[in-house]
Amino acid sequence: MKLMMVLVPSDCLSEMQKVIEQHEIHAYTEIPNVLGAGMSGRKLGTRAFPGTTSMILTILPAGQVEALVAAVKEFTCDTPCQDEIRIFSVPAEREF
Repeated sequence: MKLMMVLVPSDCLSEMQKVIEQHEIHAYTEIPNVLGAGMSGRKLGTRAFPGTTSMILTILPAGQVEALVAAVKEFTCDTPCQDEIRIFSVPAEREF
């Protein structure tokens, strides 16, 4: 199992939700308006540092990870916020 974390500009969130749901992922957690700084600059939701990021978290069997990564890569080619979308995975174990 893998914990997948997708970071997407909040302006592109609804399109990313469609990508995720098209890949039969119906269980995920969405954290809107995440603030922070990274390679694409600061996103603090202020006039000086406009914009926010949204985070989508989901747990997938190892066999579904590559399909989601490929779908996110394909999505980034078709969107103006392509340089700001990131996807990460870490091992996940269910404890109970």
